[in-house]
Amino acid sequence: MNYFMGVPEDMIQSGIAELYEDDDDSLAAAIEKYNDYEANCRIDYKKSERIVVRYCIITPILVILLTIINAAYIFGSNNRIIPAVFFYVAWLITFIVFGILKRNLLLSSLFTIPLIYLDWMFLAVVAIDAMIAFLYEKIDKPLRDNPTYPQFRTIDIKYRRGKRSEYHNPMERL
Repeated sequence: MNYFMGVPEDMIQSGIAELYEDDDDSLAAAIEKYNDYEANCRIDYKKSERIVVRYCIITPILVILLTIINAAYIFGSNNRIIPAVFFYVAWLITFIVFGILKRNLLLSSLFTIPLIYLDWMFLAVVAIDAMIAFLYEKIDKPLRDNPTYPQFRTIDIKYRRGKRSEYHNPMERL
């Protein structure tokens, strides 16, 4: 039987723990610690979701603004139009696939680097994207180890009167 923070995996998946008078009190304490941990995980997950939303808003705005500001330079000569269109299309596809759909901000921000070829001002976008991606990974990566990610379910404790059945092996719960 697998355990997470001293709580059996079947209790985590079902979200219910039935405890009897003869059960060990350490299991109830472990469930309380687990529920507190899950509450903190929900808060951190909401923070990481806000980071993703900000990333998905800030990055396109910066790319569009820098493109408008430097349009004469970026699209000024005929030999720069084709690479510029290619880089913008590649950036847009990777931004949608990795940034929005898969939430891999690090990979999405890496595909902002080729835009530096068009103008050095895109280096600021790369730096901002990298900072946001690093912050997102720092918050979200530890949460992915949780068995109930991204729901972060709590366990309801139901106390039963009497003793546990004699057919039950109490060592399974320890």
